[in-house]
Amino acid sequence: MGYYVRVLSPAKESPTIREICDYLKDRNLNFSVNHGSDSKELDNKNWYQVLFLYDKKKNPIILDRNIGNLVKEEIEEFLEEIEDLPNSEGKKEVTKKLKKTKQIFAFGVPTSDIESDGYNFQQQIIDFLIKKTKGFGQADREGFYVYGK
Repeated sequence: MGYYVRVLSPAKESPTIREICDYLKDRNLNFSVNHGSDSKELDNKNWYQVLFLYDKKKNPIILDRNIGNLVKEEIEEFLEEIEDLPNSEGKKEVTKKLKKTKQIFAFGVPTSDIESDGYNFQQQIIDFLIKKTKGFGQADREGFYVYGK
């Protein structure tokens, strides 16, 4: 795998898997999740991983939810990465947002097995998480981005 896209969020609470699924269903996307459609796990706000099966012929999109020490470690790494960048409004904004991050939603992107339909499906989840949790995005080897900018 090796390539990740993340939503970094200041929110303490997470949307449930069911909320994410409902959002996707409202957009007429066909998929299933590894928890099944009637599982109590779908309503748990303290979930840690979900697999979205959007195409039976392709690997699932894996979404991990990280909290606690995992978040602290990743934030420290990101702050180190941007430390030597020239001072700018963008750097200030990212630093401020990183320091407020409470949870990270991380997508392991199956780059050897994903095409435009998979990227579009994943983007729908990213859009939802950014809006729902007032988060911002990060993509390996690409940088940080704020929704709508």
